[in-house]
Amino acid sequence: MRLHSGTTKSLIEDSTYNRIATKLKDAFFLEFRHQPAVAEVNSWNNSLRAVSQVFQTASLLDHGVLLELQLPLTSKRLDCLVTGYDRKKAPNAVIIELKQWSGCKGASGKNEVATFVGGNIRDVLHPSVQVGQYTPGAALEFTASLAVGIVNIEGIVKKKDKPLAGIMVALVPKDPEAHIELFRRDQSDFDGTFLLQGVIPGSYTIVAVEDAWGFEWLQPGVLARYVQHGQNLTVGDLMRGTVHLPDPVEVQPH
Repeated sequence: MRLHSGTTKSLIEDSTYNRIATKLKDAFFLEFRHQPAVAEVNSWNNSLRAVSQVFQTASLLDHGVLLELQLPLTSKRLDCLVTGYDRKKAPNAVIIELKQWSGCKGASGKNEVATFVGGNIRDVLHPSVQVGQYTPGAALEFTASLAVGIVNIEGIVKKKDKPLAGIMVALVPKDPEAHIELFRRDQSDFDGTFLLQGVIPGSYTIVAVEDAWGFEWLQPGVLARYVQHGQNLTVGDLMRGTVHLPDPVEVQPH
């Protein structure tokens, strides 16, 4: 289980436009059937904005990213897993443990650092040691599959042949509850156009819903009636670049 998967480029964009925490919050609700704590949502906002800036500064724009990845046979989750290829073209991955610390310093133990948590300066495990203790050998033994989005979907929404701005456009996968990470959303521009980025190959339905930004669209059944009247789309494995929809997506009332 993971709450989000995509590319480093899409993470940078989602962080820039303050979308990533909302995506994780929606995925969390769908997975656990309750809302995450406010403190956790705030940590996603702060930490993922910082890590996306690191990706952007280092020009890491073509890597895969998994967020909140649950380890097998445990309730523990990895904060961030970055996938890609090393200099020898071999597949590789790096775990990033994200913290909300303002700073830290040396501690009495060789595996600890001292930082301000829980209202006081305390000795806590160094993040690298924490990662090593998730499950012995977990980083080597489990397999994470990530299909990196390679297609952008461009189109226009219309209602009675007139383009509309501010419409929620959602790309809904064939089995939405099992593939929350494949969802893509955008808001139509002033001329009715939209762009869904980093789409992974698969079968989808595109829906455009009026006044839909405030409702729980990831709850089971909420999008079902809209999908019935949406526009079907198949993204093939060999497709590249930007796909332009030949027909407008009809706007449905909330």
